[in-house]
Amino acid sequence: MGETVDRDAAGRRKERQKARVGTHGPPLIVLVVEDDDDVRDLAVEILEMNGYTVLSAGNGPDALAILRRERDIGLLFTDIVMPGGMNGAQLAEAAQRVQPALKILLASGYADRSILDPLVLGQGMSFVQKPYRPDDIAARVRALLLH
Repeated sequence: MGETVDRDAAGRRKERQKARVGTHGPPLIVLVVEDDDDVRDLAVEILEMNGYTVLSAGNGPDALAILRRERDIGLLFTDIVMPGGMNGAQLAEAAQRVQPALKILLASGYADRSILDPLVLGQGMSFVQKPYRPDDIAARVRALLLH
């Protein structure tokens, strides 16, 4: 069993190395949190096609567990409205307590932008409206990670 764990760890290290900007940049690992499987799969595919290593979760508590375990995540890409007792804004706040330098990209399919009223998009945060285009996601993620 230990041998399998070692291979898994080696595989994760190799993936993280592939996800570095040039040879000196930070790892470009993105955690996608979305309760809709199809939307989550699309976001993961878009990001992987753009060279990012992607982890994913279907809810806030699972995402927090990943953030506590995986310290090389550079960006959290989360839906704002999610069931299960923790929405995207609450997740973003908790995630930044776990990893203070974490960049946040929030997404919502609600046309009413008032959903952002309680959220103050601070430095290192951005918002994208659903449905989003692959180019929009790639550009926002790149801008957040490089600044």
